[in-house]
Amino acid sequence: MLQMWKVRRSQDTPLGVLCTLILLEVKLKEEDGTIKDKAILSSLYGSAITKFINYASTFNSYRGSMYGSAQNLGIDSFLIDLRHNFSHGKQIPSVDVFRQSHLLCMKWIQDY
Repeated sequence: MLQMWKVRRSQDTPLGVLCTLILLEVKLKEEDGTIKDKAILSSLYGSAITKFINYASTFNSYRGSMYGSAQNLGIDSFLIDLRHNFSHGKQIPSVDVFRQSHLLCMKWIQDY
């Protein structure tokens, strides 16, 4: 249903739908069992969390740092560090770290 919403609304898709969709897609890819390689899973989770943070940071009008935006929204700064390390290739955490971070993101969506 979220995919359909995205297709129908295109550029006008609500940010909450986009945030939820990117996180659900990676979880479903892992759960269907077609991707077993941990490096690929880490990459998929890292990309999803990066997009989630990028989308979520546009929820408010705060125009300072990403940390400030996250703090304004109640997003744990650990997720900003994780996004930064992943997107800049500094340190790729294990898939288990990404799974736990994914849960934090999903909890934030439910609460926010």
